[in-house]
Amino acid sequence: MKSLTTLILLVFFVVVVITSFDLSYTGDIVAENFNTKYLLDNMDKVVNDYNQKFENIPRFAKTLFGNERINLAIIMNNNSKKEFGLITKEGKVIEYSKKPLENPTIGITAPESVIDNIASSRNPSQEFSKAIKNKKIILEPKKFLTKIKVTGAKAFIKIKDLF
Repeated sequence: MKSLTTLILLVFFVVVVITSFDLSYTGDIVAENFNTKYLLDNMDKVVNDYNQKFENIPRFAKTLFGNERINLAIIMNNNSKKEFGLITKEGKVIEYSKKPLENPTIGITAPESVIDNIASSRNPSQEFSKAIKNKKIILEPKKFLTKIKVTGAKAFIKIKDLF
């Protein structure tokens, strides 16, 4: 009986996570002409702009990265790697570091060109989900709940593509 209850709760949790994803693009989040170089050269401004335009962030991103310790690795076009850390709370960036964090809940690896394509897209959230689906952005969850969210996000993307 206990395992059945646990299974039901787990299924319910997964359904709630999946249904909380919404890829609707609701407006600009970053500066016009944003690209990876701008991000790396203007981290304070980018974080400030992102947090000020927080309401424009798709629910998909808020759900997936809302309360996390994120290590982001960007593979630059010249094959060098830039790494930094972000701490988010309810979708907002509350702290960042120009080096990876200890005890991250998720690692994200993305090429510079993919980030630039997302930033210049008319629908960045759709481009982001396509990059996840095509494994151009690698999500590496480090904690159990983060694994559930990432699995739910990937399942949602696959299901969405059926329609």
